[in-house]
Amino acid sequence: MKDKDLRERVLRRWERLKVEREPYVSQWLEISRHITPASGRFLYTKSKTNEGRDRWNRIYDSTAVRAANILQAGLMSGMTDPSSQWFSLTTGSPDLDESHAVKVWLDDVQRIMEMAFTQTNIYQALQHTWREVGGFGVSAFVIVEDPVYSFVAHPLVCGEYCIGCDFRGRPDTLYRRFTMTAGQLVSRYGRDRVSRAVLTNYDEGKVDEPFVCIHAIEPRFDRDPSKLDNRNMPWRSVVIQVDHDEDASASSTSQATAISLPSSDDGERRPRMSTRRKLRA
Repeated sequence: MKDKDLRERVLRRWERLKVEREPYVSQWLEISRHITPASGRFLYTKSKTNEGRDRWNRIYDSTAVRAANILQAGLMSGMTDPSSQWFSLTTGSPDLDESHAVKVWLDDVQRIMEMAFTQTNIYQALQHTWREVGGFGVSAFVIVEDPVYSFVAHPLVCGEYCIGCDFRGRPDTLYRRFTMTAGQLVSRYGRDRVSRAVLTNYDEGKVDEPFVCIHAIEPRFDRDPSKLDNRNMPWRSVVIQVDHDEDASASSTSQATAISLPSSDDGERRPRMSTRRKLRA
């Protein structure tokens, strides 16, 4: 698929997913106004971006806010407490799990994961995730590779993203709308993969000029399984700059960057994570 065709496809599907999400937006907006005023920034499409003080001034009774705080703390301490061993790994096969060598390997992998969790922002992201779950009933965050911290989690706010599901009803698609500054785009993708507008602002010193982007993560159906290049991986992760100028030599958005994610249906054995602790009443 050509870059231009991919861009148009992503934009069309983003609009379609927004239509499917629309029936829930009014309810989310009321929840955001009365329980979590700091969340759901993209739900306030007619307001200024920075209106935190005005949002909190609309609350006359903080009972719901306090209840949400208690629920968030309970979920965090009961499910993903950083001070406890809250998860364990398994191969998914009882016979393999009984092997001593497999047990040693799983323990080693678990220790590596626990060390990695303490060196990145995963627990801060989980705090936000439990807040979103308690308030809106849904949450998501994106984990990306990082050369310094191995990986970094980007928690998403309700209304910022849309989710698509497969025929089993399992989420397999995530689209999100967000902003990146000219400096962030050039630093992340390089000068040869951003639009002319981004480069112009960057060269003029306007590194904080924001640009609207769409990040699409979805299965790649138009791939050739016999090829192992980045455009034929099982999953596609691509960033599209919405206000992209067509005359640009290249764009961070039009360049399709594919990532390979593990699939539970590919027949391979991979360690699975399960929570050990259960939430107490």
